[in-house]
Amino acid sequence: MAVVRCETSVGMLGRVQSGDGNAWNQFAQHCQQVILSWCRWRRVPQSEVDDIMQDSLVVVLTKIHAFRRNGRGSLRAWLYAIAWRCRCDALGKAESYSRLREVREKYQEATNEIAALELEFERLQRVDLLERCMSIVRGRVQQKTWDAFRLHALERVSGADVAAALDLTVEKVHAAKARVQRLIRVELRRLTHG
Repeated sequence: MAVVRCETSVGMLGRVQSGDGNAWNQFAQHCQQVILSWCRWRRVPQSEVDDIMQDSLVVVLTKIHAFRRNGRGSLRAWLYAIAWRCRCDALGKAESYSRLREVREKYQEATNEIAALELEFERLQRVDLLERCMSIVRGRVQQKTWDAFRLHALERVSGADVAAALDLTVEKVHAAKARVQRLIRVELRRLTHG
């Protein structure tokens, strides 16, 4: 019966640090087991374990040549420290992304509010301009013409009812409305185009 020799982490570490590429896979598996036990001990959610494992192994790969063993358990402590930093970095990124998402949402809300305010401002400007034009035109036409326009066009009173109220024909009510609307359009063009 052959005896299977299980290499210690110290032996694997020495081989990896000496550049033995074949030793890396075995050493990486050992590191994964240590990091996995740390994740369980720290109750890291399973959804985050793979990322911490992968990030930790990248750090181990890049810094393994600088590691110096300082007694029993120092490799395990070093791996725990790496896993801890990777976990903190992941939490920091998640928090940053969350904050960034909040900022982006608030920016979008502010942008929407600004757009709504701009539309309202434009609408108020048009209303103000229309009121100025109507005031100018009102001073240029007879009171009965203006009243026919106001009642029929603005207050939506029927032509027959306006005619009866102002002692006009329905045709004169329609003519008064058309004349005042035309004069308002002329004033609008004059004020907007100089």
